[in-house]
Amino acid sequence: MPGHTGRDRTLDQGHRTLPSPAEHVLRNHRRSGSGDGRRVPVTDPKDPLERVSGILEELAANAGGEIEHDGAEALASSHRFRLPTDATRFETLYQVTQAVTSILDPVELRERTLDLLLDAIEADRGTIFVVDPDTGRLEPAATRNIDNETLEDATCYSNNILQKAGGELPVILSYDTRGDTRFNRFQSVATLEIHSFMCVPIRHDDDLIGTVYVDCRSGRKRFTEDDLNFLVAFTNIAGAALRNAASHQDVLQENRTLKKEMSERFVFENLIASSAAMQPVVDLVRRVMESSVTVQIAGETGTGKEVIARAIHHNGVRASQPFVAINCAAMPETLVESELFGHRRGAFTDAKENKKGLFEAADQGTIFLDEVGELSPAVQAKLLRVLQEGEVTRIGESDPRHVDVRVISATNRDLENEVAAGSFREDLFYRLNVVVVKLPPLRERREDIPLLMTHFVEKYSQRHNKKPAGIDPSIVTSLTAFDWPGNVRELENEVERMVALSRDRELITPALLSAKLNGPSEPTEERGQCGTLLLPGDPRPLKLEGMEGERELKPRVDLFEKALLLRELELHKGNKTSTAKTLGLSRAGLNKKLVKLGVLGNG
Repeated sequence: MPGHTGRDRTLDQGHRTLPSPAEHVLRNHRRSGSGDGRRVPVTDPKDPLERVSGILEELAANAGGEIEHDGAEALASSHRFRLPTDATRFETLYQVTQAVTSILDPVELRERTLDLLLDAIEADRGTIFVVDPDTGRLEPAATRNIDNETLEDATCYSNNILQKAGGELPVILSYDTRGDTRFNRFQSVATLEIHSFMCVPIRHDDDLIGTVYVDCRSGRKRFTEDDLNFLVAFTNIAGAALRNAASHQDVLQENRTLKKEMSERFVFENLIASSAAMQPVVDLVRRVMESSVTVQIAGETGTGKEVIARAIHHNGVRASQPFVAINCAAMPETLVESELFGHRRGAFTDAKENKKGLFEAADQGTIFLDEVGELSPAVQAKLLRVLQEGEVTRIGESDPRHVDVRVISATNRDLENEVAAGSFREDLFYRLNVVVVKLPPLRERREDIPLLMTHFVEKYSQRHNKKPAGIDPSIVTSLTAFDWPGNVRELENEVERMVALSRDRELITPALLSAKLNGPSEPTEERGQCGTLLLPGDPRPLKLEGMEGERELKPRVDLFEKALLLRELELHKGNKTSTAKTLGLSRAGLNKKLVKLGVLGNG
């Protein structure tokens, strides 16, 4: 229950006071004061006991304010803080202070803290409880020799402290449970012969982190007021250590979350995929990312095959390793083998020195072979060996080298036809074709065009230092209606051209479109006097007749609705029942709209 504030907390036996957590201990857990008030680094090896003593002296000096205890039957009792006097205990406090900077794992820190405490006060058993930030409940975080029965009672004592956290924050000390009527009802005290125990809150600043419970079952030990003094000082320092470790874990978790978000952002910022046609692609990419399975990406030129390959790599198990890409069609056949597999010095005329191939460069990572269908039969044979054996042999060498590489290939050819024609190895085809990702052409995913356009405008505005005021809406219509034989790559080039030619603080207008998109300025017989609109998920253009001169919203909405109804009726050959079903209307509802929009008469 974080966030509890209040003046100095007090508990039982004669109006004595338990101070709030030591500000110097908590705020300066990386620096402490010596006895003369000087600032000395905690990690300074000189006289750690003196430094811890100085902190505790300040703690005692600042203790003030008294509050009466809750009565004889209260579990909690009031107590005035006093300095521990045992040098061993000063050393223990110093070790806990060191733990603030030396142990950042919360589990390890709680275990170490409890061990130090039990050794210092010679307790038989103990538990550290922490407050669950989500539920506000106490949960055991570290235990030593504790049975379930005692754990239940210790939880009850701790909850008693939590209940008082809004006002006075108590401690619990029972010197001798046999004569302490407060604990008669607790089963563990009687059946397990617990002779003495303490329960104290763990705080940091004004936040309650949890509690610590310790007990003794042997008759040789009874907890004293000195033990309580030590435990209070101990928990003040431990509270800072535990909060420090928790904060460190929060940072680690935040980093993990950010890395995950970055991975997802890579997929969706570089793979614009809101259309229905792209959803199977995204789903398949997600499924293959976490394995090293061989993937082949098929699609027309410019559909974004390398973007898919990079998304698979950068979001997968090999993300921290190299990603190496090569376009097999862009390199002379005589150089492809050397580029992929490397060569030995003197292996051929221009081999001036030893060279590592791309497969070796991509070891532990991913190699992307674009236009893999262009490889010669000789290179296909060597590629097959890499896939089968995980080995490459440099030109001019006889000893193979082992590589661990994920292979992602891409092609715009129909490799099955190439296999049938004898120009591509059948065994290699099956090795590359384990998982196939098929990319649709841009004309089949027109809904993505406005998103792609926006993405490219932002990208090239930054690259070319341009600040356009925005985009004329009519450009979206033109770009969406075009078939884009060069796919996303062609669209990207068109948008970059418009951005480069645009003026700062002015709209990007249709005048900047290339001739293939701009078309004639006057309406042709084919175009008539109507505009067209493409709806998301629907490649069929919607004719909007009479929209040109209309500026008010309602008439425009009516024209749009009328155009949609007429097109659906046409598609369903005038069948109102099936048309209504497609539009999610009843037949009566459809008739009502047709009358309202003037398609049907009132009769």
